[in-house]
Amino acid sequence: MAFLSTSRSRETAVHYAGLKQPIVIEMEMGMTGRGADLSWLSQWPHEEEVAFPPLTGYEVLSTRVEGSTLARARVRCVCSQPRSPRTTAAAHRRG
Repeated sequence: MAFLSTSRSRETAVHYAGLKQPIVIEMEMGMTGRGADLSWLSQWPHEEEVAFPPLTGYEVLSTRVEGSTLARARVRCVCSQPRSPRTTAAAHRRG
């Protein structure tokens, strides 16, 4: 498990996607599904890095191919908030 490093900069994302079969993932973030903006402590702040925690889930909303090789996927971040043992036990009793 590891953090997922992303960028708010489209140019940075395309650069790191590579040249052979690049894939760029565009993320929609809501109130609970947000990454941590790391640009303020980065050695390369122009890359506008955002990190997501391990086990973050994503729902694919659409995909498309641009040109002959660049593939793009639009996804929504689905972050599950950890439950306390008390909340989990109460849910099992009701269910």
